[in-house]
Amino acid sequence: MKAHTFLLLVVLFFSPLAGSVAQKIDLSSLINEYNSLEDQKNYYEAATVAINIGDLYLDAGDFVFAKKFYEKGINDSERTDDINLQSLTYYYAGYAGFKYAEAVTNQDKKNELWEDATRHFKKAVKHYSDSEFKLTENHIMAFYYGGLCLYLLDDTKNAIEPLDKAFRFAQRDKLNHIAKEAANILSKIYASRDEPDKADYYHSVYQNYQEFTTAVDSLEKTKQTNQQLSVTIEEKETELIDRNIELENANLKAERDALLIQQKEDELTYVVLGAFFVLILLLFNFRAYRITKKTKKKLEVNNKELQEQKAIVEKRQKELKEEKVKSERLLLNILPRSVAMELREKGRTKPLFYKKVTVLFTDFKGFTSFAEKRSPTDIVHELDICFNAFDNIIEKYNLEKIKTMGDGYMCAGGVPVPNETNPLDTIRAAMEMLAFMNKRRTEMKKQGRDFFEIRIGIHTGPVVAGVVGKKKFAYDIWGDTVNVAARMESSGEEGKINISGDTFVHVKDKFFFTHRGKIKAKNKGEIDMFFVDGRVKYAMEGERKYG
Repeated sequence: MKAHTFLLLVVLFFSPLAGSVAQKIDLSSLINEYNSLEDQKNYYEAATVAINIGDLYLDAGDFVFAKKFYEKGINDSERTDDINLQSLTYYYAGYAGFKYAEAVTNQDKKNELWEDATRHFKKAVKHYSDSEFKLTENHIMAFYYGGLCLYLLDDTKNAIEPLDKAFRFAQRDKLNHIAKEAANILSKIYASRDEPDKADYYHSVYQNYQEFTTAVDSLEKTKQTNQQLSVTIEEKETELIDRNIELENANLKAERDALLIQQKEDELTYVVLGAFFVLILLLFNFRAYRITKKTKKKLEVNNKELQEQKAIVEKRQKELKEEKVKSERLLLNILPRSVAMELREKGRTKPLFYKKVTVLFTDFKGFTSFAEKRSPTDIVHELDICFNAFDNIIEKYNLEKIKTMGDGYMCAGGVPVPNETNPLDTIRAAMEMLAFMNKRRTEMKKQGRDFFEIRIGIHTGPVVAGVVGKKKFAYDIWGDTVNVAARMESSGEEGKINISGDTFVHVKDKFFFTHRGKIKAKNKGEIDMFFVDGRVKYAMEGERKYG
């Protein structure tokens, strides 16, 4: 056995990971496998095994050895051409170093570990940008932890950029836990830099996420309470039935005993005098009366108690029903109705492929300069007016809102319920959005206030749709169609609706267009693009005019 293998095995048996013999043997075999793969210069497999070993140490809270094996994974992955593997090893090494820093008390050691973790996270961000995991949750977490380490090192100037990226990408992908923490730290940084407007903005965003988290937790507690009360109601009903049976048995037994006594007394009537018979009969009747009266009184008391308990249960059932309605309303605000119903009935949803979906993106031109001159309250108020109007418009045309990204808005037609009219429906909605923004701009100019322009892009094609997240759900769509729709928006012009050739073929007889020719779109090459100029006259017959 090699010396370094022997040393690692000795450390293993005295490390906090040694919770059982089975765990020791499993880790020992992994270490032997790792050394064997390194000897064979099979660096890809060696890096993979090093990550597995690091995971075991990380789960056991042994951050020193977790960091050590993740860094071995870095060394091995750097000897391969696999950028995906490199991004993972750098991220995990940085995370283990960050957790190690949390566990130590010496400030100099903390700073050393934070600086080392910062380097790993920067490398992870660089590699993720070129890998298949670009802008996945781990990539966004690398931005967040890299910025957090710089913040803990008092390097607030350099911490802002990665934290801001983590915040924006997390908002876009509905990763609320990351967006919330990033907003919290950014609010503290801007407060320390004496920039109250930005500090207030990020603090308000953080509070909104806190309130949303509280609402979701309340929903979960309500669900648990419902389950507990259902069990309690069943137990009370069973108890009520048992008590009634006991009382009925007591009455039957009393009646049976009385009959036996009566039979014996009847036999005595043949032996004793008539006077004795009358006296005994009277005594028997009096005793039976006392027993019946006592039993009846006990039954009345029990029934009264059960009625009171039943009233309490019914009141609580009514309260639970109201809470359930509130919970379902909250769920329907987050997810489409059909998706929410599937999630509630099955506890999960199945991703679906849609062959024909039309995706719409909007963006506000000049919003940045507008925001610089306004308070956070004014900015949010103006966005709320615009996005509420957009929500009402797309609901009218049976489109599904996917998400907002800062001052951007995304929706789609043909999901979650497929249809053939979604290209036409989406362009109609876009024209109403444009009309609303033109009217809003006119109103703002009359008030002597500046306003921003809108840019709209539309593309039609296949997508995959489904729900992501385990505790905080988000309905989203994926596929190249989404990317092309985004390029339609970024390649368009202010006050115009820019559509792709794929959308054009579905609606070419319904509108007037300006053919822009083949325009180069970022990362997509040249794409046929058209500006929507207005409705074709004969297509408007029997329909409402849009302008």
